[in-house]
Amino acid sequence: MRDHRDVDDAAAPAPLSLSSDDLVGLLAERDRLRVVAALVLGADDLAGVRAQTGLEYPAIAKALGRLCDGGLVEELPGHHYAVLAERSEEHTS
Repeated sequence: MRDHRDVDDAAAPAPLSLSSDDLVGLLAERDRLRVVAALVLGADDLAGVRAQTGLEYPAIAKALGRLCDGGLVEELPGHHYAVLAERSEEHTS
């Protein structure tokens, strides 16, 4: 059966569905924690994360890869990134 949500709801990302163990695991490594903090504070691309964290690009890319694979961060068009919980809150306001 087809879902009858409107277009805006269909475009909104799914709510964050990580267990607390998964979330703690994703944030347990220092570089990943720093990358998430930078994204929460407004960075949305590699250069912004680098400016806020001082991390080198390979470390940022590795952290973002793991965070995206883990479901906490989403890669957006143009190599931009967002924390999924933040995007969910933006769409519910």
